[in-house]
Amino acid sequence: MRKRIKLNLYLVGGISILLTAILTMLVYYGLIKQQTQKELRNYGQLLEQNYILDKQNIIPELEIRVTFIEPAGKVIYDTSTDASKMDNHKNRPEIMDAQKKGVGEAIRYSNTLADDTIYYAILLEDGNILRISKQIHSIWSLFLGVFPIIISIGAMVFLLCLLLSNALTDRIIRPIEKMVDNINTLDNSVAYDELIPFTKKIREQNIHILKQIEHIEQEKNKIQLIIENMSEGFLLLNTDKIILSINHSAIRLLYAKDTDYLGKNILYLSRNEMLNNSIDYAVKGESISTDIFINSRYIQIFSNPVYEKDKIIGVMCILLDVTAKKESEKIRREFTANVSHELKTPLTTISGYAELIENDIARKEDIKGFATKIRSEATRLIFLINDIIKLSELEEPKTDLQLEYVDLLEIAIECENMLTIPAQKKNVKMKVSGESCKVLVDRNMIEELIYNLCDNAIRYNKPNGTVTVTVKSKDKSTILSVEDTGIGIPEEHQSRIFERFYRVDRSRSKATGGTGLGLSIVKHIVQQHNAKITLSSEVNVGTKITVIFTT
Repeated sequence: MRKRIKLNLYLVGGISILLTAILTMLVYYGLIKQQTQKELRNYGQLLEQNYILDKQNIIPELEIRVTFIEPAGKVIYDTSTDASKMDNHKNRPEIMDAQKKGVGEAIRYSNTLADDTIYYAILLEDGNILRISKQIHSIWSLFLGVFPIIISIGAMVFLLCLLLSNALTDRIIRPIEKMVDNINTLDNSVAYDELIPFTKKIREQNIHILKQIEHIEQEKNKIQLIIENMSEGFLLLNTDKIILSINHSAIRLLYAKDTDYLGKNILYLSRNEMLNNSIDYAVKGESISTDIFINSRYIQIFSNPVYEKDKIIGVMCILLDVTAKKESEKIRREFTANVSHELKTPLTTISGYAELIENDIARKEDIKGFATKIRSEATRLIFLINDIIKLSELEEPKTDLQLEYVDLLEIAIECENMLTIPAQKKNVKMKVSGESCKVLVDRNMIEELIYNLCDNAIRYNKPNGTVTVTVKSKDKSTILSVEDTGIGIPEEHQSRIFERFYRVDRSRSKATGGTGLGLSIVKHIVQQHNAKITLSSEVNVGTKITVIFTT
């Protein structure tokens, strides 16, 4: 703006000088023309009154050109040129006007002399025409004469503009700059009244823009807060694989150092080849899902290109910890294999004994024993199928819980009564003690839980061993514990004891007749009731399982 004002000052100064010079020349030319015309009229009247034949003595003294012309246009006398050599003047404008009106005037420009000539013609009494003329400078001649003066004045004006432009520009601009600096607190007392409507509009627009910026900032912070608190990892990169945005979950899932990665290449974050390959594919426009294995964890990465007007401008990656999913799939595969094996074993036994009887291969005295084994395996098969069904039901969402207040001590005593015969067969003594504690649970499930814990404690106990069931309340919680004096569980197996079909000693488990699903059922019942279960065991000393219900 300062440059424009200075330029305009120079332009105005130059135009002013030029216009002033032109106007002055026009006025000066007009005055000279009027003066010369008046002078020629006076000379004409004088010559007309004193017209005599002795022209040679009077006319040369005049500072004008005098010409006498016959009515036919022939020049008979001229003070500056030989009359015999001059053209016929009949068609000259001033001559024609003089013959018609008595007086004629004309102005003609000479290309040769670059001057104007003013002519004045009078019709004399004898019919001849007296024409007098005088040269004056043309406008162009005047301009050429004045041009050096114009240049000099222009130079002085330019220097003056140069000296004054900074001061004038500062004087004009400084109030506007001050107004801009104070735009937020602007009132009507501005330097220029003409700017008041504009300043009001600017202030309104400024307030509107500030509100929009604040809203955008809030939305940005909200999105950043969501991204930062996502359990999934979030990673945004440009096409050069420079990190534009990253949350702590991504850093955690990739086991990277907790530092600032913004503006850095992906290699600073992770050098995992599969991660980098997935980003390369996304940069090329492909959406890809990749599983990587880092520090015993499975991380699934979804890499997608980011477009702007059909042009790829970056890559967005979402990282998920799918370790639990992978382990669940592994357990499912193992469960399927175990179910197949557990079902196949009794069915093979039943089929084998039935085939011996069917083909009359078995001796009569062995048939009863075969029938007993078939019934035993069938019973085991039924128990196994029932446990599988129970486990499947427990894995469903907890929508079918029939909750009621139940006394755990009462249920423990009932289970003790139901397991009296199995305990006697194993020569195991079972004791129930504690206090009456009521909890809000599904009765059938809790009966199943206590029965399975006690049944396991009897199955894996030693002869003359004991099983102690205790119920008590503590700190707003109800604690159920089942402790035996059995063979115990080695420490390396304790973390897997609640898995389906998991057995520490398969040969011993087969002898005891368990399905391998009892403790898995217990774990799911505990989860359905939002309770906690703990296990402590020592080989050849015994095992204690504790279930804590929050009341």
